[in-house]
Amino acid sequence: MWPATTGISGTFERPSGAMRRLATGQHACFTDSRRNRTGVPTNVRIKVDPDLCEGHNRCFALAPELFEVDDYGLSRALNDGVVPPDRKEQARLAVDNCPEFAISVVAED
Repeated sequence: MWPATTGISGTFERPSGAMRRLATGQHACFTDSRRNRTGVPTNVRIKVDPDLCEGHNRCFALAPELFEVDDYGLSRALNDGVVPPDRKEQARLAVDNCPEFAISVVAED
């Protein structure tokens, strides 16, 4: 746990582990031990939680090759969530930019 910090606006707590990882981009799928030499997981799959998705469509705007939007504006992953090797950075951007944290990325063997 990070210590409290005093600043101009007063004392505040530093973010907890989960929020700190989100803020620094250290998602579990991209820090997994199953990586190739470039540090990127070899097989990646994305998953959209329909209960959390609110239809902001940032994922679709950033990666239309990976997501589709239904008539209600809710997103879902294309191709059963399999991410092509050349689209891994777009998958990372979609995860980082989802305001509802509805997108998860899973590294597979």
